[in-house]
Amino acid sequence: WNGGIVKKYTAGRKSGARQKNFLIGSERKFMKTRAKNKKYSVGIDIGGTKILGVLFDGRKAVRQKTVATPKSRKEFVSALLGVADEMAKDIPRRALIGIGAGAAGISDPKRQKMVLSPNIPAINGLKIGELFNRRFHLKTRLDNDARCFLRAEMGLGKAKKRKNTIGVTLGTGVGGAVAVGGKIIFGADFSAGEMGHMVLNAATGETFEDLASEKFLKRRFRGEPADLEILAAKGDRRARAIYEALGKNLGVGLGNLINALNPETIIVGGGLAKSRKLIEPAMKKAVQGVVKNPLAKKTKIFFSTRRESAALGAALLFA
Repeated sequence: WNGGIVKKYTAGRKSGARQKNFLIGSERKFMKTRAKNKKYSVGIDIGGTKILGVLFDGRKAVRQKTVATPKSRKEFVSALLGVADEMAKDIPRRALIGIGAGAAGISDPKRQKMVLSPNIPAINGLKIGELFNRRFHLKTRLDNDARCFLRAEMGLGKAKKRKNTIGVTLGTGVGGAVAVGGKIIFGADFSAGEMGHMVLNAATGETFEDLASEKFLKRRFRGEPADLEILAAKGDRRARAIYEALGKNLGVGLGNLINALNPETIIVGGGLAKSRKLIEPAMKKAVQGVVKNPLAKKTKIFFSTRRESAALGAALLFA
């Protein structure tokens, strides 16, 4: 989990084709010392901006690869299978337990099909499990990316040993997952935890996702979120005010979740988690103003910047 990363990347010539390969430690050493009876699983995180794959050995990721998420279905399928191919490369089929995927949106784990992905419309209705099965003839599993994130944090990270917890991912949108009694809940139609669609402003219809994700930053700033973060880090007042507003919105949403579900802890992840210092003060203040139970005001809120958490959670679908 805390292994060192040796990374290399090649920039493609086509737009959006930049790829990154991450090798945990030395792949040569890994290949040489691979135990004959060692078992592996592949986990893939399908997000609005990137597809991240890992090869998991039961304890940690021993290989990683990241590519940009294509907009068209044909290019998406090619990119997804390419990541899976890279993760399974040189691993005997008998040593591979299966391939798991966590995708942003509402998924049907039973049919291994994407029902609706607002931020990746190209995968709506796509039978992701069937794609993997045709290619690799292995067991396949599909889940929501936020549930995969929480699964990894409960098994390997910030929420380890926590029984009642909430996972919130902040990125292109807002994803969520809920665990009660140590078990992640799915709901009657597999959409439990879709907190990003909670309406926080009844007058405008704005949702948690509208107010606490990159969508909010892009509406307030003409440019990329990364540029805004740089300005804020340098002390730009306008940039810092935008992050403060996002933090307040996040706190209102989390406060509502604490009132409704009374978790032991909340884990915040996703791409925006790295902006914790800019977001957290306003978030904490808003949470205290919204939460009514004096005991629940002490609910622990952690930020996780593990970029591979959702992919590891997808691999853990075979644990």
